[in-house]
Amino acid sequence: MVKYIILLISVMTSNHVYAQNTMMDILEHNSAGPAQYTSPEEIAEYTRLAEEGNIQAMGYLGDMYYYGEETVPKDCEKAMKYYKMGAGHGDSTTMLDLGNRYLFGQCVAQDFQKAEYYFLEAGKKGVSPAMMMLGVMNETGMGKPADYDKALEWYFKTANNPVEVYYGEGKRAYSGFLILPWLTERARAFGATDSFKKYQTIDTLKTFLAFKAAAEKGDKYAMMALASAYQSGVCTPQDTAKGKYWLLKSANAGNERAMYELGVMYSPRGDNFDGPRDYVTSGKWFLKAAEHGYIDGMTSIAIIYYHGRGIPQDYKKAMEWFLKAAAKGNALAMYDLGLMFVNGEGVPADPKKGFEWFSKAAAQDYPNAMAYLGRLYDMGAGVDQDYKKAMEWYLKAAKKGMQNAMDAIGKLYEDGKGVPQDYKKGVEWYSKVHH
Repeated sequence: MVKYIILLISVMTSNHVYAQNTMMDILEHNSAGPAQYTSPEEIAEYTRLAEEGNIQAMGYLGDMYYYGEETVPKDCEKAMKYYKMGAGHGDSTTMLDLGNRYLFGQCVAQDFQKAEYYFLEAGKKGVSPAMMMLGVMNETGMGKPADYDKALEWYFKTANNPVEVYYGEGKRAYSGFLILPWLTERARAFGATDSFKKYQTIDTLKTFLAFKAAAEKGDKYAMMALASAYQSGVCTPQDTAKGKYWLLKSANAGNERAMYELGVMYSPRGDNFDGPRDYVTSGKWFLKAAEHGYIDGMTSIAIIYYHGRGIPQDYKKAMEWFLKAAAKGNALAMYDLGLMFVNGEGVPADPKKGFEWFSKAAAQDYPNAMAYLGRLYDMGAGVDQDYKKAMEWYLKAAKKGMQNAMDAIGKLYEDGKGVPQDYKKGVEWYSKVHH
């Protein structure tokens, strides 16, 4: 689906409680969320790392104390301490956390000025939810008079940055204009107020017309916004042909995200498009996006080469694009490189190099990589066999919901490898998967 930011929450003016809940639904799902369990040893280690300047540890401790967990009571003072410590070290994630806390008065007195300050600092670093909230604050007049033009400016800045929200029962990534129909659906579910109805018919139309005018003047980002409006039927009757037309114009104008979205649209797994779908056309657009430096385009074309979808299978080209995406910090690419080295796909099998790539992906909290590191330690492949380290990585992966890791933990308890043999605990872990 096409992505562009038009987040207009006009209901704030008449129904602050509903609006606050709506924003919290979006923002809280952009944070790391509460940890499920942290042992005293892990807390001590995270604390040591934080004091030594590790920003990931600062963020983890901030979240842990903010949310609380089974063995750690919620502690607002400590949560704010670590969030501020992270922000002081230039960490954009903890800046966003602080903005959220001050905006909603969570663990601290509500303070719109401080919220805006931290959102601005995070926004300078390209954090999409922070940009989005600056738009919301300006549009709805939180802490100062409403400024529609300034709000629109922040929405434009968010145009090509991903925003993750929850949709229905599952987690889906949206950004930009597509957040609007999501919010509309939520508003209807809660019962739209008169002001929201008015907003739908007037404010949304005004925004649509503004983007239409900008698109017709050649703004490649506005073209993509217009494409999204036509495809989703927001602000205007749904017209997938016009949606495709404006998306193509945006891509041909040099918008790499539009190129990627065309790849998704033409993919046999695409949606909201009535035309034929094939991997050849899809791959063509993914490749264009990749060549323009778009990371998701790089991983997508790598996957097409890897599986040989619509084109001859080519492990070397797949690895080439995975390497380029990994160089830009993409954890999925790092994980896939690990698989290719372990399995000897396009290169001689080299479990040691596979271990190195899995380690890089795991450092970014990629659950599949954590589970595979556990497996390598378990098997002694690419690294000395170490059942205790295998258990450590399996546990980390299990905390993130990896069922294969839960199964492996059960097996280690059953066999008494790395831990005292304990059939009861083995059964408990098996039951988490086989129930």
